[in-house]
Formats: sequence, structure tokens, C-alpha cells
Amino acid sequence: MKEQKGISTMTIRLFIFTIFIAGLACAAPKQAQAGIVSAGEPPFIRVDSMPDFVYPDIYQRQLAYRETLLMLQDDMKARQKAFIAPSLEAQRMYEQDLEALHTVVSE
Repeated sequence: MKEQKGISTMTIRLFIFTIFIAGLACAAPKQAQAGIVSAGEPPFIRVDSMPDFVYPDIYQRQLAYRETLLMLQDDMKARQKAFIAPSLEAQRMYEQDLEALHTVVSE
């Protein structure tokens, strides 16, 4: 086997690998400072126990909706009666006039 003078390729590869690992080791704290979470490190999260959200009471809303619906139905029935009243009065007058006309014609 020949003895080689200088640095062997295996030594160069080992040196490059060592530099690479050292670079990664130096970069890890910078990444942690930049907000990058390393594997296995749980993020710090705090949950407020009393949120500012106001829960809407949908049950009372349903009861209020029912009351409003009943009022609307009553208003619609009253409007229906008021709307048809002039028509019924006109029909009653027509029938009286028609009866009077038949009475006059039959005499």
C-alpha cells in the first residue's frame, strides 16, 4: 500500500461533515430565538378562563319569536277582516238593490 502525502479524501470529507454539524449546532439557538420551535418543545399557550364572548340565549329568543309570530298572526287576521269589510258591505247593498229591483219589476 502506498503512503499518500498530504490530506486524504476521507479526511476532507470528515472535516466537511464536522463543519456542517457545527454549523447546525450554532444555527439551532438562532432559530429558537427567531420563534421557531424545536421538535419536542411544547409551545407556550395561555387560555383565558373567562372569555369576553357573550353567549346569546337562543331559548329566550325562540320564545320571543313565538310571541312576535302570534302578534303578527293576530294583526293579519284583523287586517283581513278590515280589508274584506267594505267588500261585504258593498255586496250586501248590491243584494238589497237587486231585491228592490226585482220587487219593482214584479209589480
